[in-house]
Amino acid sequence: MPRALSSFMKIRKIFTFAFVGAILCALPCLAADIYVAQTAQGANTGADAADAHSLAWLNNFTSWGTGTNQVGAGVTVHLCGTLTNTLTIGGSGSAGSPITIHFEPNAKFSAPTLAPAVSFINVDGRSWIVIDGGSNGLMTLTDNGTVGTYDYANNPVAIYGASLGVDHIVFQNLSIRNLYQRTTNTDTGAGVAFYIIGSDVTYSNLTLGEAYGGIAHSYTPTVTSNVMILNCTFTNYNHAIEIGCGGSTTPPVLLNLTISHNTLQSGDMFESPDGVDVGLHRNPIFLFNESGLGNGGVTIGCISNILISCNFIKHGWHPVSHTAGSGGMFFDTYNNAATLHVRVFNNISVLAYPLSWSGGGGYAGAAGVDVLFANNTIVGWQTNGGYGGGYAWTISGTNAQAFNNISLSSKANWMATEALTAGLTNNNATSAQLLAGVVSDYNIFNGITGYGGWVGLINTRNNGGVFSELIYDTLAQFQNMLGGLLAAQVEPHSTTATVQLDSNFAPLSTDTVATGHGTNLTAFAIADNLPGLTNDFAGNPRPATGNWTIGAYQGGTVQKSAAISVSSASQDFGMVAVGAMADQTITITNTGGGTLSGSAIVAAPFSIVSGGSYNLAAGQSQTITVSYSPTAAGTNSQVVTFNGGAGASSALTGTAVAKTLPPPQALQAHAPGQ
Repeated sequence: MPRALSSFMKIRKIFTFAFVGAILCALPCLAADIYVAQTAQGANTGADAADAHSLAWLNNFTSWGTGTNQVGAGVTVHLCGTLTNTLTIGGSGSAGSPITIHFEPNAKFSAPTLAPAVSFINVDGRSWIVIDGGSNGLMTLTDNGTVGTYDYANNPVAIYGASLGVDHIVFQNLSIRNLYQRTTNTDTGAGVAFYIIGSDVTYSNLTLGEAYGGIAHSYTPTVTSNVMILNCTFTNYNHAIEIGCGGSTTPPVLLNLTISHNTLQSGDMFESPDGVDVGLHRNPIFLFNESGLGNGGVTIGCISNILISCNFIKHGWHPVSHTAGSGGMFFDTYNNAATLHVRVFNNISVLAYPLSWSGGGGYAGAAGVDVLFANNTIVGWQTNGGYGGGYAWTISGTNAQAFNNISLSSKANWMATEALTAGLTNNNATSAQLLAGVVSDYNIFNGITGYGGWVGLINTRNNGGVFSELIYDTLAQFQNMLGGLLAAQVEPHSTTATVQLDSNFAPLSTDTVATGHGTNLTAFAIADNLPGLTNDFAGNPRPATGNWTIGAYQGGTVQKSAAISVSSASQDFGMVAVGAMADQTITITNTGGGTLSGSAIVAAPFSIVSGGSYNLAAGQSQTITVSYSPTAAGTNSQVVTFNGGAGASSALTGTAVAKTLPPPQALQAHAPGQ
């Protein structure tokens, strides 16, 4: 893959913001709750939605901060209705008393497009802020433009905080959709939902889709720490989660990164036909620790304490090609020694035909110093009793361990190291040096088809780019040859016996290969202070003693995780007059176990009228009412997305027709008094 800097690093250069501060008037002591709409409402007191202040009032308010007469610590700003302008947060809260920006029901930021270097919400330089979307808060753009004249080409960022940086910020319960619609195969795409630099930042329960990037978080020469991405849903992206370092002569550092319990639905929008590579290397989770300084210079950053667990990484709705992909979870580590203490476990990553580890799922990995890659399930697409897809997983570095993983793919895994490689070349590296510090066992490999099933790889980017490979077609060859070369057992308890999984990728009750045949990692979890490792993907406990089950689920009597099904994959609203409204219903059901929690999201001119949030026990159903309210003649299509479980969707279409008035004679015939 070309080592081009990510698009969001380029965006950084064009963003410079000045906070507005023009004094309008002296104001009385403000309440703890202030209501704001696009324009002033009622008595313009801000006391409630009916008497809301205008968004311009909030932007021009000079007393953001702490104390009386200020929008400051402990104040909640309630956003109401449709907001078509932007908001610059003019001050900070304090520890325990943040400033909260809360979306009231059906509140949204919506505009045809955003001008370059302008965001819906600017939090740059601020701290102790909560942006809370409430029940269905939304940010969206509406102008698709025409081919060659995209308004979206302004490269919009919905929420920005990457010039001065931020700290102690929470983004939660918010949907950011339709920032960019890629419509041609040569279009490289644009738009990022979040571009943030800073510490103590939490992204939680977000739904992000239709943009080049979802969350782009950068770390800087000053130590950045405590970034968490939790329970989010991503669709139609090129990079869903991108963590990278900014260019500087001082090596940047990021401490404590958690990416957990997210659903990453890869982006069909950013596929290109086979043989057409425009640099769109789709990566659901993308970490890199280097940046260019110009003139060939490179700064190596450090990411330490990485936890990636219980994420579901999967292909898009309609995958068509495997072009220009890099993997479901991609550690683009220029130097493994700068990626420390990595824990990757209980993740599920799956592919659909014809994808080949191309960012739709499948290929997952972990690299660095002190690495654990455990109890992950990676599944390629099935064909003729076997599996398609490329390499399923890779583990590399020093003290790197892989245990209890399921790999159902046409190829198995890479094991690589940078240990003991200084000055080595293809000709003088021994096998012991190639694989020193890498341990792998208790894994299941199904579907391997021929050359290159197992690879021992030396990766020496940091000493000239030379590498050597030891390639084997069968597990037995890998065990016997490497075992002899290294004077140690290699994959001694691993197997190619067929594992039986259900539709949620959990072992069937009849399975005898995965269930109860993994190694017990309880002692590791205790020593590492990693309690989440002793639960499975669905949160069910693994045994404290005895063998664990291989893969993301414990199996046996463990409950299934929630799974969602919809009553119809598509809904046609037919012809509806402009200005009129038509409703249809969709029923969702929890076909799995546990509790299915989530919400339904759709963009205009469709909307969710009722039933948009749900908490369904196993077997329970709920009816969701979707409305079609066209504002201009033409054909409309959108996708309503249901998050929770493994996610689902339904395609919506409708045709808007212009209203026609009755002929003058008819009007006259029914005139009053006649």
